[in-house]
Amino acid sequence: MSPISDPRTSVNEVVLPTQVVAIFADVIKEKGFTDLEVLAGTGLLPQDLRQQNTFIRYDQVLRIVENALALYPEPGLGLVVGQREKVSTWGLLGFAIMSSATLKSALEVTHDYYQSGPALYDMEFHFTPDHCVMQAYTPHPIGSLLPTVIEELFACVYAVFPVLIGKPFKARKIEVAFDKPAYSLQYDRLFRCPIHFNSPSNRMIFDAQYLDCPLVTADSISAQLSRTLCVESLQRQGQVTDLCYSIRRILGRTPGRFPSMDLVAEELKMSTRSLRRYLTEHNTSFQNLADDVRAHLAIDYLSNSNISLDEVAERVGFSEYSNFRKAFKHWTGHPPSHYRN
Repeated sequence: MSPISDPRTSVNEVVLPTQVVAIFADVIKEKGFTDLEVLAGTGLLPQDLRQQNTFIRYDQVLRIVENALALYPEPGLGLVVGQREKVSTWGLLGFAIMSSATLKSALEVTHDYYQSGPALYDMEFHFTPDHCVMQAYTPHPIGSLLPTVIEELFACVYAVFPVLIGKPFKARKIEVAFDKPAYSLQYDRLFRCPIHFNSPSNRMIFDAQYLDCPLVTADSISAQLSRTLCVESLQRQGQVTDLCYSIRRILGRTPGRFPSMDLVAEELKMSTRSLRRYLTEHNTSFQNLADDVRAHLAIDYLSNSNISLDEVAERVGFSEYSNFRKAFKHWTGHPPSHYRN
């Protein structure tokens, strides 16, 4: 029995609001298709996409994106969808973002409550005196959908940030963990900054000067109320983050430099002994979670980039490809070449 968790099980346990997938459906309808075609294979009805407080499963969202890509006759669907988004697209989370005092506080709110929004990815923000790093990573392998999902996020940033801060925004550079697409000129026209393909992570780096920009929609009373509503939304979704999920997030933040159990315990503000006991009580171990994260990262690298197998091995913590191949086959039941397009 391989230690990697079944992605279908974990994906089916996650539910998301429908705002972003509704935009995918709207873009496809403009090309002459119907909601039913976009929703094929999901078990959903058109009204399910546009009812207030409706949640759908992560795997249903992925199927909608997959259907949309198959129907859309032009490249760059994620870029199109992202540019259509507004702060209000993010529902309660958007309300919390809008009412924040500064862009930095809005990003901190996003980090704390992004699961109450319609995101297909986890997000981390790293602040320095010089710049901010926004890193996105998917909690489950999504294969060939990764470019579209990351495009949607980064295009959304370019659509929303100028509205929030009341002035133009441009990133310093963007890094993505997939091949350069044939339509990369669309990236150049939209982002207007260096873009590094086949990178270890999906990151947008921008100047720290933006962080202190006051938001034109700031409202301190609404800010507190919206945060309370985000917490309530998370509780309705059943997604108040448990410890195992937090560990996976920490491990997935820095591909190739996976922290030790001691360091993870320290970040979680608990002793290593308490962490080990918790994991034992939940029928898992730190090693199993680490292997799960490394397997999922490797699958995404293999599916979406043309980097060498040796480099894939290095990015998931192996100095020798032979050891990686052996471990990967143990995790998934297949050799790495099975996932290479």
